[in-house]
Amino acid sequence: CQKARTEARRAQRKMAKDPNNSELCELYGEKCVDKAIIIDKTRNRYYDGKLATAKNDPKKTHRIINHLLDKEFGANKLPNDTDDSAIAQKFSSFFNEKVQSIYTNIDKTNQENSTNQPVFTECGPSVSSLSCFKEISVEELMDLAMNLPD
Repeated sequence: CQKARTEARRAQRKMAKDPNNSELCELYGEKCVDKAIIIDKTRNRYYDGKLATAKNDPKKTHRIINHLLDKEFGANKLPNDTDDSAIAQKFSSFFNEKVQSIYTNIDKTNQENSTNQPVFTECGPSVSSLSCFKEISVEELMDLAMNLPD
């Protein structure tokens, strides 16, 4: 195990010095595959031992299997086949579309509910942006916070 890891690191350092050398690239690729195989074998032995110790405990066995299947954290992972900038662009587009949708719905609601005369509030005519706030006291804020649902 240790020898294979050392050889893979050595090949990686050599390749970093001369990235255009195809022979070094091939050697590095082979060492990476060897390293992955060693990691898989070690992981398998580790979990075989864990499952053997939890043999008569269904709760422990279930917990180990869920961890192996990554059920708890699997849904929160980012896709591996897309580069970071594409993921960031997708996130940006998604949230921009959400904000635009909210603004559009607010404007539609205001248009549907409005008559020919604007609705006046303490801040002035009603608009679809948060341009002013009504001042509240500390007591009112505490009362609001205490009445929030859990």
